[in-house]
Amino acid sequence: MEREYIVVVKKGINVADVDTQMAAAAGDASIPSRPCECANELNHNSRKTHWMLTDEEATALMNDERILSVELPISDNDMIDSSPTARQSGTFDKTNTASGLNWGMNRCSSATNNFPDGTTTVTEEYLYALDGTGIDVVIMDTGIQADHPEWNDANGVSRLKQIDWFASSGGTISGTQGAQHYTDTDGHGTFCAGIVAGKTYGWAKNADIYSIKIFDTDKFTESEAIDLVTAWHNNKGTGRPTVVNMSYGFSFNVDPIGARAGDSGSYYNDNTSAIETWTFGDANFDTSTNVSYRTNYSHIAKPDARSSSVDASLDLMVDAGIHVVIAAGNNFSVQYNIGENHYDDTFTRSGFGSDIPYHRGSSPRTTDDGDEIVVGNISNALRENNEQPANSSSRGTAIDMWAPGTFITSSTANTNTFGTTDTYPDNVNFKIANSTGTSFAAPQVAGFAAMYLQAYPTLTPAQLKQRMQADAKAGVLHDATEAEYNAVDKYQYVFEGALFDAPNAMMFNPFVGDALVKWS
Repeated sequence: MEREYIVVVKKGINVADVDTQMAAAAGDASIPSRPCECANELNHNSRKTHWMLTDEEATALMNDERILSVELPISDNDMIDSSPTARQSGTFDKTNTASGLNWGMNRCSSATNNFPDGTTTVTEEYLYALDGTGIDVVIMDTGIQADHPEWNDANGVSRLKQIDWFASSGGTISGTQGAQHYTDTDGHGTFCAGIVAGKTYGWAKNADIYSIKIFDTDKFTESEAIDLVTAWHNNKGTGRPTVVNMSYGFSFNVDPIGARAGDSGSYYNDNTSAIETWTFGDANFDTSTNVSYRTNYSHIAKPDARSSSVDASLDLMVDAGIHVVIAAGNNFSVQYNIGENHYDDTFTRSGFGSDIPYHRGSSPRTTDDGDEIVVGNISNALRENNEQPANSSSRGTAIDMWAPGTFITSSTANTNTFGTTDTYPDNVNFKIANSTGTSFAAPQVAGFAAMYLQAYPTLTPAQLKQRMQADAKAGVLHDATEAEYNAVDKYQYVFEGALFDAPNAMMFNPFVGDALVKWS
């Protein structure tokens, strides 16, 4: 018997070639020897295609080296209850207010632009069955206010699990955890946790939440925290997937357009495909060819943004099967991967004494085209009716995906030190806030990752990343064409949509079409 199967190709594979063979009698080892029927052409995209196959043909197709997965639609997955289990109504608000819900959840669950130009609020009903049940999410941040009502499940029991990280490492790491570990005097960690798994503002509304503190009082070092989470994951023995959100880090951004006498640097010349050096005022000091971004000298005080120990720990975390989501940074900068053009571009501030590689991200950040997911921030504004990167968001090939991170509403600590605050619904003793940054785009992806893993708990970090990238909305972000870019001052396009080779891919909830998430 034939059934509809979704065929997902690996990154870099031309899905049209697979479609052509499926429609013909290919007759090789993996492609069926008969012309197959297209199941749903409307749901095709650059990575996915739908075909009517027998179960035996689907199994054989998985042996094709081009294929990432062959699977039934989520509604046919026996692991998932396709009937909505919960209901949420309210106003999703894209403006600078704490009164609305997290508009990113709405925007990423809609196949169309449901916030057309000039529209800032929509009132809708969110019905959902996937809620992160069975998934552990870890917020590596400023801590989490433990008594906030956002963590309560349907029975009023908190989903925030307060553990001793050293004791939970299975004896592999020793130390003493501070008494203030489960507090948050800043609000940033509580805010991110609310986006990932808050019951009102979050995606994975029933996931278990863990906090590990790397800022403020009684914090761990960054490398220590990553090692502790990895050890805990390896030791917990439950088989539950782990998602870690890292909404921190920074990048360095210097710009020869703001150079002064005595400054120097080197850059990859696009015209000659070679590294050239420059000194202020010489023949090579040409801002039209020096590949750069916006000046922000406040970030040049620490030229070595990367930590080998952190990166090594991060590699081991991913190798352990932990799914890691990282904020891209808010320094107006272009970030590249190792070995790419401009990765080694440097700037030397007169009197500072060190070369600053200004197209590299800080730790934590993927060191190559790794299996972490690095997220850029989409603005609440549109350009030419397309989504637009936030002005401050980093971009470039080191970015894996985009998600809304501008004017996001979520829970925050009572001692909140940022954003516009309001009282928590139904309990004036607690707070919500509204704020902007890649810090709040990454948790959108982390929260949805938890929902995805609820449906497919055995996915590796590489598989989850590829699937989420395949599901993403392609081509919806405005990017400057080469003609646009060259017709005006190129720095203008830093703020008007230039992606600098970052993927034009916005996170999308694919379960919306399978009766698991509905908008009414």
